[in-house]
Amino acid sequence: MRNTLKWISVIIITISLCSCSIGTLFQSKSPTSQEKGESQKQIQKPEAQAAKFALKVGSPIIYVNDIPIELDVAVQEIDGRTMVPLSFFADYCQMKDLYYEPTNETITFSMPVDPSFLPTESKIIRLEQPGMPGEWYEIAFQDEFTGKTVLAFMVDQVQTGKEASKIVAQHNPFATQPAENEVYTTFHLQVKLVSLESTDHYPLDDTLFHFVDPTGVEIPITHAFRLQEESIGEVLQVNQVASIPYAALHSPDVSPVFSFINNDEKAIYIKIQAS
Repeated sequence: MRNTLKWISVIIITISLCSCSIGTLFQSKSPTSQEKGESQKQIQKPEAQAAKFALKVGSPIIYVNDIPIELDVAVQEIDGRTMVPLSFFADYCQMKDLYYEPTNETITFSMPVDPSFLPTESKIIRLEQPGMPGEWYEIAFQDEFTGKTVLAFMVDQVQTGKEASKIVAQHNPFATQPAENEVYTTFHLQVKLVSLESTDHYPLDDTLFHFVDPTGVEIPITHAFRLQEESIGEVLQVNQVASIPYAALHSPDVSPVFSFINNDEKAIYIKIQAS
């Protein structure tokens, strides 16, 4: 018989990996509710212990702490990988809600695990699902001069309608007047430098920022502009925040969207919407 059919070395699976322990293998039934008047005693859970598992390819027997347990299906080796039946985990590792969906051949289940082993993924801010005002959103990208760069953005102080038109008139009396089917929205774009790879500062530039409608069509500079005379021309140090006032002229039926790194799969989008 091939070497792979020999006894596999003893596998020790700790509670942090599959939450399987002696306490869970032979757990007793939970006590019933106490009668009225009897004081409730705190139930202390036993300390987590490691269980020892030994199995052999081709055999339906698996040893749990040297005690033989028979499985419905033998352990198999397929393409150099050892396959253990799911029923083992269902019976001995607290797997719950095991379900097979025949239409798409999908198996789903749940089981307790150490939270530190759970994968995490940052929320992807897309045009179809943009971020909202008042929240910081980070984006990491590769810059030609600064290397790997991480910036954070937040849109706040959003005003729309008459209040926004007053703010625009105060900063720029010659700004385009809204048509009957248009409104102004004013806001502050907060930009924070989080980290850089090869230097200690990052230059901001007007061309970095774009404003689009919900379909991704860019709003022209005559309808989306800074509420300050000078250009940004600012150099951010790490953890320094720049606050830039902007105005956008748009249809009252839609909200403009701020975009950084336009037309890029890693672009970040924040919806500019008054609360």
